Amino acid sequence: MLSWGRRGGLYRVETEAGARIVKEIRLPPLPPELAQQRLQQCLTALQNWQQMRLPQAVTLEQVQTEGDSLLLLLPVLVGQPVSLQGGAFDSFQLLDWAEQLCELVLALQRHQHPLAMACLEPDHVLVDASGGLLVFNPGWSELAWRGADELSRLPVQQGLRKFAELLVWLASGSAPAEALPNQLSPALMWMVGRCLSEDPTRQYANFEEVRLALRTGPGDGPMPSRSGCELLDDFPLPDLTPEAAKPMKPWLRGLMVASAVLALACLGTALHRTRTGVGRTTAGLALALGDRVLLLGLRGESQFEMRFANRIQCMAASPDGERIFVGLQGENGLTVVGRASHSVTQLPGSGAPTQLQMSQDGLQLLGCLDNGKVGSWSLDTGGPKWRGESWLDASGEGASLTGAEGQAGLLLLKPHRGLLLISRGRAPVSWNHSGVNSALSLEGLVVAVVSEERSLYALHSDLQPMSKRELPGGPGLTQLLKDPYRRQFWAVHERGQVSVWGAPTLTRTGELLLPSAPRLACTDPVGCLWVLSEEGNLLKLQSSPPRWQMRGQVGQVEQASALIYLSLPVNQGRAE
Repeated sequence: MLSWGRRGGLYRVETEAGARIVKEIRLPPLPPELAQQRLQQCLTALQNWQQMRLPQAVTLEQVQTEGDSLLLLLPVLVGQPVSLQGGAFDSFQLLDWAEQLCELVLALQRHQHPLAMACLEPDHVLVDASGGLLVFNPGWSELAWRGADELSRLPVQQGLRKFAELLVWLASGSAPAEALPNQLSPALMWMVGRCLSEDPTRQYANFEEVRLALRTGPGDGPMPSRSGCELLDDFPLPDLTPEAAKPMKPWLRGLMVASAVLALACLGTALHRTRTGVGRTTAGLALALGDRVLLLGLRGESQFEMRFANRIQCMAASPDGERIFVGLQGENGLTVVGRASHSVTQLPGSGAPTQLQMSQDGLQLLGCLDNGKVGSWSLDTGGPKWRGESWLDASGEGASLTGAEGQAGLLLLKPHRGLLLISRGRAPVSWNHSGVNSALSLEGLVVAVVSEERSLYALHSDLQPMSKRELPGGPGLTQLLKDPYRRQFWAVHERGQVSVWGAPTLTRTGELLLPSAPRLACTDPVGCLWVLSEEGNLLKLQSSPPRWQMRGQVGQVEQASALIYLSLPVNQGRAE
């Protein structure tokens, strides 16, 4: 037994499939005929939930009755409720989660499920061990105690209110009555204000409108055109609970108004600087198109464009997200672009970089040069500096970096000759296999793709083979990309098959098919995969559950040569 209360208990059990949780739900005291009717209604609703298999909610493995109680068999979950972990996520993650929660509510509404407006409670939603958001208790006890008929009649406004409260918990880590407007980004504050507004002309009419706003922007006119006082009236967070109904002290209201005005002033400045082409320092993507670098927002919108004298061969970003390093064809050294000021500086080098990769410690940038050597640039506090041709030698043209390890060693992919690992003070180690087209190093494990065999090999750190798995898709090149957030990696086939693999067991945990063939791909700090397709579509993929979202469209993709993710600059903090 894990817990017990008047509405039932919670038990941990051992089954043939492993550990499971049994949740017992007791019905309230009712006359016999009403109790039987209530039990049957609950059983029907729970069985419908079990059949839906919603990706945003816990899987209900089995449902049965025992006397006047319901028994639910659930998987064991690892994570923390939102009410204990809020405030640790950036605004882009919050907006993405908000869209997932909208999809959950809309799916329940399509099935006319009674829990559609009652499933979002901060104590019933957790951030699991993989970093995903999951509704682990959508209100099953409420279903038994209040009945399906009463829950089905809950107005949409109540569901929007719960949705807004949950977003405030995620953004601030505080109870809604204790949160201040400046703890939310302006876009999120605007959305919460519309969910809570009592003005029917401003409040969202349904979750379809919320989802549309998440995909296209808040809408309803430019956000900074209204004063802080007006925005504060649309954001009545201190009135969310009865305990907060007492009059607010004048000094506190003044502080809140000043915070809202400051947030809007910062947003207005950012929008102005974006229009003038200076200072856009949000998280985003950088795309190399021939001789141009195009900066894109996470919704695919174009933010800035910079043109160079020669074609771009490779790009990389500094760990703090403030600099973009560009390797140009025929030009020795690196061109460095400052994201905030769009300034351009030059770093020396003995050759033109054909590929760039950051070391795992983030302290140096390694690059394969067109002279067959590997060069390195230090990224310490004194600014980036050329260190010279490294002791790491590519041993001939055409080698590519697959796992930059800094001073520990370097994993190189040799065309038609397999893998080569070079380490300081040790003889080079090789794995000779002519069909290797992609590889990466992951926590002491080396993973390599042999496209001709449609196989995925796991190798020890000394390149000795461990195991082998079959890759989905037919013959063709497969690119491997590391998930920096979880112990897994992505495999992207040139025909559009994408699979997710766990390490070090090489267990395939997910698979999906893209609507068109991929051209370029990269990962972001939270493990999402960004793909630019041959048709110019910008897609964002999530691994749990595997799904893709359209984020925009880009032209002239036949010239695209590099795609990198640009993290939020550290000096922006969570305020961005």
